[in-house]
Amino acid sequence: MLFVKQEEAGGAMTDNTVNLTAFHLIGRAAESGLHDIEDTEFRSVLYTRFADLNKLRYDYPVVLGDYDLPGDFVRSLSDIVNDVLRKMAPSGVEGEFMRSQVLNIEREIRDIVGDGDGISLPKAWDTAVSRLRARTDKISISAFDDCLGQIANAFLIDGQIIGCNAATPMALLRQAWSIDQRAKAHGSRKRVDELILKLEDILGAEAKKSEKTLLPENLKGSVGSSFENAFDFDAMSDLLTPASPRDPLPEERRQRILSLLVVLKSQRFFKSAKWSDRKGHRIGPYSFLFKTAASALKAMRNRLPEMVELIKAISIAELEISNHYHPAKHDAFFASFDETSLLEEDLALFPTPLVGLDGKHQGRSEKSRILELLASGIPVKILAQTDDILNTLSGSEGKLPFGGASWQLANLAVGLNNVFVLQSSSADLYRMRGKIWDGLSYPGAALFSVFSGDNKTGSGMPPYLISAAATESRAFPAFTYDPSTGPDWASRLSIDGNPQLERDWPIHDFFYEDAAQQRLSDDIVFTFVEFVASDKRFAKYFACVPKAEWTNDMVPVGKYLEIPANENLESVPYVLVVDGDNMLHRLVVDDRLIRAAYRCRDMWHSLQEMGGVHNSHALNLLKRESEHWQLDKERELAELGGHEGPSKAPIVSDEKPTIVKTEISETPEQAQEVSSDEPYIETIRCTTCNECTEINAQMFAYNDNMQAYISDPTAGTYRQLVEAAENCQVSIIHPGKPMDLGEPNLEELKERADMFN
Repeated sequence: MLFVKQEEAGGAMTDNTVNLTAFHLIGRAAESGLHDIEDTEFRSVLYTRFADLNKLRYDYPVVLGDYDLPGDFVRSLSDIVNDVLRKMAPSGVEGEFMRSQVLNIEREIRDIVGDGDGISLPKAWDTAVSRLRARTDKISISAFDDCLGQIANAFLIDGQIIGCNAATPMALLRQAWSIDQRAKAHGSRKRVDELILKLEDILGAEAKKSEKTLLPENLKGSVGSSFENAFDFDAMSDLLTPASPRDPLPEERRQRILSLLVVLKSQRFFKSAKWSDRKGHRIGPYSFLFKTAASALKAMRNRLPEMVELIKAISIAELEISNHYHPAKHDAFFASFDETSLLEEDLALFPTPLVGLDGKHQGRSEKSRILELLASGIPVKILAQTDDILNTLSGSEGKLPFGGASWQLANLAVGLNNVFVLQSSSADLYRMRGKIWDGLSYPGAALFSVFSGDNKTGSGMPPYLISAAATESRAFPAFTYDPSTGPDWASRLSIDGNPQLERDWPIHDFFYEDAAQQRLSDDIVFTFVEFVASDKRFAKYFACVPKAEWTNDMVPVGKYLEIPANENLESVPYVLVVDGDNMLHRLVVDDRLIRAAYRCRDMWHSLQEMGGVHNSHALNLLKRESEHWQLDKERELAELGGHEGPSKAPIVSDEKPTIVKTEISETPEQAQEVSSDEPYIETIRCTTCNECTEINAQMFAYNDNMQAYISDPTAGTYRQLVEAAENCQVSIIHPGKPMDLGEPNLEELKERADMFN
């Protein structure tokens, strides 16, 4: 574990004690006696555990592909490696060599991919193997080659491997969209080709019934020269020609069928076996990929008449084939057939437009076009990507932004009521892949609002960390709104993708060393201010305070935000950060950032309410029902005990429950009280890092909120409990005491477990 070092305290306070309150209120370092930090790069202390992402096993890089299961369009490299080792590596000591070599290759692939352009997994595998072979001694090279030869074919996945960067959201969305469109196009082509074939059969059958085809010379030509002398073609003609003339195909119907064939063969929405334009020339199909909402809206409006014509042709063709088309009945109906006649199932026949928008194409006019397109009834899918949610350093009336503007488009889309909406950071896209597929499969319009974190101008940290921190700090929370899941907000809106969603801000353990190299720990509240503190563009809103000048009036931002405004006049908010040498510092915060954090929290509260957490309507209902219950109870007691009536004492506490969420009961692992001897997890603080479940998926499991608990403590060993506690990123696993007293090395394991119990 990486420890942050705290600098040694200085001497006694001097007469030039820094006026911390001055900087907090006026925001000018020089006038308050502090030095600005614009020449120093700081980052939140919680980033220290992620100093080198390539050494960690997390969701990225991912491998795009068309896998076996429906909706399975991407897999994490870590998941692929785990699956291969689970299936092919021998258990126990025998498989250790293979596991270590494959994990080394995985680490090399992470270095190769980095945040650059994607390459194929087989190519990345070959490059990684070559690098490792070059570093392997001659004695071990044979064992190395034999080991990898057994599993190399398992990594021949024909897919691009990509890291987390600005190109990731569109790459993931386009991969899923392409798979969905191929399946849709196959069904549409098959339907149209079958109609063409059957219509041509009608015309061909009529031609065969023509009396002209029954003339002796035509019959003679139909059998070939080998059988010319075997038949009397004059007699055959007399025999086959009916006494009364056949009813020929009406010219009106024949012309109608011919016109239907022209429309079906010349459509440009998907390739058909009979594909050609009206002049018989082959032409390319329409593209349904767009870079702006305006271009998509214009293209779809221009193509709408052709869409109407094709649906009308398909409908008439099906009636003709079943011989149910009656001109007197249907001519008038199809004469008035227009875009208002198209049904949802009609639009499902056509390819789905996909619009990929980056931050440069999301001006005010473009946002209005996006909403117009979403409300048009076209089942369009829109990626609205933001690379920087802190790009505006000053707002109107001296207010700093808090990223709330990035919520606006998603919130407006939710207001349309029938649009699927997903908001997520790039860091969470892999975990949200099922929701991505749901949005693409949704029959109506869908908006995917994604923050990539790839701003290249702010903190200099990897996009994965920046985007994850945006969700962690509530600056860009995750949510989904799916109109197909039910009629009300409780069933449609989900905020379960957010960490510690019942809190204002997530809380994490933080470990560091003091000047005497003693291990200390503290709880860090990760607020919007911590998120901004790592962005050097905001350096002027912070001032570094030497340790010698720290005072008791300095309060962590997380606690400061909990103090009522009229009670925090004597307090000065600060954030804990580290510099490039991992030295711990306190930064005093400008009040403008504090106000921005308040606005961020208010927006999060609104989202919580819509998601069923701390819902004011539910709390008020609970309070009223509690009052009624208390009154009834006191009335019954009064009747039994001869009291005159209910007391006038307060009957309901003003204390709010931690969480009120409809249709979700408290999970057993949260409600159960455990003794100090029993292993347990502080489930409510789980960040879903997968560390424990990868050690033993039977012992550790996730609840409905994707937070870990101990499912079966007897399903593994005490060693696995201790190792899970040591690997846990937030130190919330408590191994307790061993159950199997015969397990080897118990004394050592109990000693290692003491610091977590």
